[in-house]
Amino acid sequence: MPQTSTKSSDDDLPLIVLSVTGEEHLIYAVWCIRSLQAFNYPAIEVTVETDAERRMIASRFPDLPCSTVTVRRDGYPAFSYKPFALTAYLDRHGFQHAGRDIVVCDADVLWKRDPRSLFRRFNGKPWVHKITAVRPADYDISLRTIQNDERRNGMSVYPSYVINAGLFMLPRDTFPNMLERWMSKIHSLPGNEMLMSEALMAVTYAEMDLVPTADACDVKHLGREKEPGGNKPTASFVAITDRTTDAPT
Repeated sequence: MPQTSTKSSDDDLPLIVLSVTGEEHLIYAVWCIRSLQAFNYPAIEVTVETDAERRMIASRFPDLPCSTVTVRRDGYPAFSYKPFALTAYLDRHGFQHAGRDIVVCDADVLWKRDPRSLFRRFNGKPWVHKITAVRPADYDISLRTIQNDERRNGMSVYPSYVINAGLFMLPRDTFPNMLERWMSKIHSLPGNEMLMSEALMAVTYAEMDLVPTADACDVKHLGREKEPGGNKPTASFVAITDRTTDAPT
């Protein structure tokens, strides 16, 4: 059985936010929340799309903040649900655990270890669980969503990475601004050109001078960002090589 934390004060820990809809993702969310509660994690909030989904969460976690948000994607793909839901949540409700940094967590993340040491190790940093490194030359032949954004909006700096938005952390003062700019980029493209919302999140990080940080073992194709080719200015990431044993899943 997991060992619960003995720390007397967890005020420095981030708020973990899950945005879910649909029966399958609700089941995943229940498992995710239970895995966090096994460690007495103090700050979790959930957004759902229907009152029935809210009642389902409330029946299992009566003390957990869970809010219904109506999301209109207006022709954008289903995989872009998360930024729409988070924007609606901030606009209509706001975070109930004020003063904490923000961790956005997919429902299918199962926490097998207490996340406290992980979050404290990356405290104040734009931590992401997974990064895919991109070689500069790739901007001339692939990454179609970034190319669409460049064609419509122009681009001064290109991320040498794509972020996995399934699990990431930002300081509390940075998160709302990043989310607003991310959504603005999504809305600047028609649905048939917005093929990967995470690519636009990476562009948002680059333009905001946010340097995503991850353990080196969680960076796919590490080193590719340093390969020759391409003639575009790029923003990079930080890969930590001295990982401890606090992996989330």
